[in-house]
Amino acid sequence: MPRKKDPEIYDYKLKSGKTKYGFKTYVGINPEDGKPIKPTRQGFNSYKEAEAAKIKLKAAGAISVANNRKAESNKKTVQEVYDIWFSIKKDNVRESTLYNIKCDWENHIKPEFGNKYINRIDITRLQKFVNWLSQKYISYQYKVNILHRIIKYAILRGWCNEDPFNKIVIPKKSSKKSDRPKENYYNTRGAS
Repeated sequence: MPRKKDPEIYDYKLKSGKTKYGFKTYVGINPEDGKPIKPTRQGFNSYKEAEAAKIKLKAAGAISVANNRKAESNKKTVQEVYDIWFSIKKDNVRESTLYNIKCDWENHIKPEFGNKYINRIDITRLQKFVNWLSQKYISYQYKVNILHRIIKYAILRGWCNEDPFNKIVIPKKSSKKSDRPKENYYNTRGAS
C-alpha cells in the first residue's frame, strides 16, 4: 500500500517545467505575542527532501517551545503589567503626572508593546522604538522611562527575568532640535 501524502507538502512547477517541492507547517507559538508560527520553505528537488526538511524544522521548533514553556498563569502582557502598575502609581502622584503617563502610554508605548509578553520583549524592537522616540521628541527620555519602570515592576513581581534595557543603547540626547530661543529671558539693557 502506498504511503499517505503529507497535506503540508506541495509541489509546484517552475517556468522551465521542472517540478519542485515545498511545505508550510506549524512549529509552535511565538513567545512574544502568542500567535502561531507557520514557516514556509520551498525549492526542494524531491518530496523526500521536503519531508526531511519539514521533520527537522518541526523538531527544532518543538525543542524551542519546550525550552520556553512557562506556566500560563505567570505570563503577563505589557498591558496587564501596566494596568497593575498604574493602579498603584495613581495613589502616589499628582493628577497632571497621571495624565502625562496615560497620554504617553496610549500614544506611544501601548501601540508598540501593549500586546507583547513582558518577559519576551524583543531587544531589536526596543532599540528601534527608543531611537524613533529620540528622533521625534526632545523630551523622549520621559516616555522611555515609563516603559522601563513598567519592566522593573514586572521584574520585582517575578513576571520578567531580565531587564531588556540593559541590552540596548539609549541615546544621550534627542536628535530633534528645540524651537525655543536660546536666550529666553528678559534683557534689561534693551529697555529704556
